This record gives sequence, structure tokens and C-alpha cells, in this order.
Amino acid sequence: MTKMEFLNELRSYLHKLPVSDQEDILSDYETHFEHGLGKGKTESEVIQSLGKPKLIAKECLADYYIEEERPERPSSRRFRSTYMLIGLGLFNLIFLVGPFIAFIAVVFSFYVTAIILCMIPLVALASFFIVEPIEGVFSLFVSFICLGIGLLMWTGLNRFSKVVYQWFIRYIKSNYKIIKGEAR
Repeated sequence: MTKMEFLNELRSYLHKLPVSDQEDILSDYETHFEHGLGKGKTESEVIQSLGKPKLIAKECLADYYIEEERPERPSSRRFRSTYMLIGLGLFNLIFLVGPFIAFIAVVFSFYVTAIILCMIPLVALASFFIVEPIEGVFSLFVSFICLGIGLLMWTGLNRFSKVVYQWFIRYIKSNYKIIKGEAR
């Protein structure tokens, strides 16, 4: 293989790169040939020391794509962040806000139910003096069952609310990371 064959083959493997980058790489390898020939090596010795053009091109392409990912212009980053903010905002508005409001309403109604169940013994105690003693005892007994159910509901709702709150905070943080570009 000659120098020209080597450079032409390398050029054919670098066709995915912009022309200016191709020219820079080819210029570097021409410099390698000039230094090798200046040291008394033959073209085939220089080619052997450089390696196969296909492997060189793969390394150059990999370096190019890695470098292309790193520097992100501030304006493109802002555009991407704005785009992600709008997209996540619409997604959250359409798919999450309605169900979340309904969920909050249901949890709130369960809290109200728990409070009402806990207040039933007060009503039963007041009615104990109005109705017959047998009915009053039965009402008092049922009201204590309602008090137990209300306290259990209250405790369960508190734990459930803490779990939902923690999930909600994690979801907000994940949205923030997506908008900043940290999550992939």
C-alpha cells in the first residue's frame, strides 16, 4: 500500500465527518508520513507503524462523537431546558394534575370521615340521656366501634399521606433533573 492509497482509504472511512475535520485528520497523517520519510523509513514502514486505516477512522469517529457531546452551547441548553419544561408541564397538566386533584379530594374525604367517626361517641353520649337506657348502651357501644374505626383510619391515612408526599417530592425532583439535563 502506498501513501496515497492509505490516505484515500482513510478518507473513505471518514466520510461521516465534516469535510474540515476530514482535512485536519488527513493533514495530520500526511505529517506522520513526512516525519517518517524524513527519518529514513519507507512508506510501507510508516503505514505499518500507523496501523490500519479502518481502525484509525473508527478511533477518529469515536473521538469526534465524544467531543461533539461534551460542549453544549448555552443557548442550545436553554432551548432544550425550555422545551423540556414545556413538554413536562403539558404532560403533568394533562395526565397528572386532574388525577392528583381527584386523589387529594378522596384522601381529604377519608380524613373528614375519620374525624366524623371519632366524633360519634360525643353524639351517642348526649343521646344516652334522651333515649331508653338499653338503646343508649347499644348506641354507646356502636359509637366506640366507630371511634376505633375512625382512629385506625386516621393513623392509616397519616402513613399513606407521608408515602404519597415523599413520592410527590421525588417526582418533582426527577422533573427538575430532566429539565436541567442531568437525567438521561
